Amino acid sequence: MSIARREQGSLYDTILSHNRMRLLVSPLNWTDFHSQLLRIHFIEHPVIFKPVPTTMERLEPSRKGEMLLKDLTTLESLPDQASDDENSAIKHIILTFFPSLSRLKTYTGLNLYFGQLRKTIQIPCVWSHRTEYKPILAYVSRSQLAARRKNRLLPADADRDPYIIAILLAMAQAHFYDEPVSRPLPYGGRQFSCAPAPFRDITLQVITHDGYGDAAKFVVYTATVTATFLTRFMMPHKGPSAQDGSTGMDISYTPVSAWPLLGLKERLERVLGRGITGHPVHDDADHIGFWDPLVEPQPARKRKCPDDGTVPSAAKKRRTAGNHGGGGAGRQGTCMHHLSGSLN
Repeated sequence: MSIARREQGSLYDTILSHNRMRLLVSPLNWTDFHSQLLRIHFIEHPVIFKPVPTTMERLEPSRKGEMLLKDLTTLESLPDQASDDENSAIKHIILTFFPSLSRLKTYTGLNLYFGQLRKTIQIPCVWSHRTEYKPILAYVSRSQLAARRKNRLLPADADRDPYIIAILLAMAQAHFYDEPVSRPLPYGGRQFSCAPAPFRDITLQVITHDGYGDAAKFVVYTATVTATFLTRFMMPHKGPSAQDGSTGMDISYTPVSAWPLLGLKERLERVLGRGITGHPVHDDADHIGFWDPLVEPQPARKRKCPDDGTVPSAAKKRRTAGNHGGGGAGRQGTCMHHLSGSLN
């Protein structure tokens, strides 16, 4: 299909309407203008700080807790440090917190399809359900992206990076495209011929990490890639019909405080949802269920009984969080410092 034979409103029509700009480029070179033309809307949600523990007892991390503390510290490493360590750290964190997931070892990259062209984009980590080997969650490192974008135009807002669009699209396409036999083209990508399965709307997520120390955070992106959006890239010469509805995509993103370690699993669960966690999110926003695996058992101590003769429940006290005002000093008790590595 010639680009000249494009329908109004098609992707080819958009490209030719801005022929003075190089739009058909690698996703690493996508700019905010690509987001605008594709009608992408990034929607920010409030930061998730809770739950955090409030007990002031001195707690010792277990062996598993020590490993996760090391992983979180590794994610804050400088961009010029080994990226393999960062990838290993996020893999261990995700699979420790959410064992129902499976890492797709065969994915060193995902294919991004545009008409009869195919381009592989590099994604460090991709996970699926253990029963269905299709991507549902991916991780991309902001520091690694910045290093790969040397001498390239950076997005105006790192939280609204157009590369996230390409990752979500490639993840969605992987659910419908079989790996075809392809041949290289002189300008980079590959040409292929295949008939993908019928498209349907599919919800996917991408997670990134940003910041250092008490300001460190994960950012979780969630989007429903629609059948209409997928069809536009399969047939870039075709314009949208009146029945197609919206041709763009809404991408919500939610920052999640990385520290303290206690409560991090539950904070991530509130954003990732049951599709990733494998179970319903706890109704109590202050509940910390993943406590015992991270903390060394404390020696039994005699407790003073109240007048009614009951014994206070230490388990109940330590697994809940109080109001903390959303940041820094309000959530840095002795145990939080001890289980938060870089906060010391």
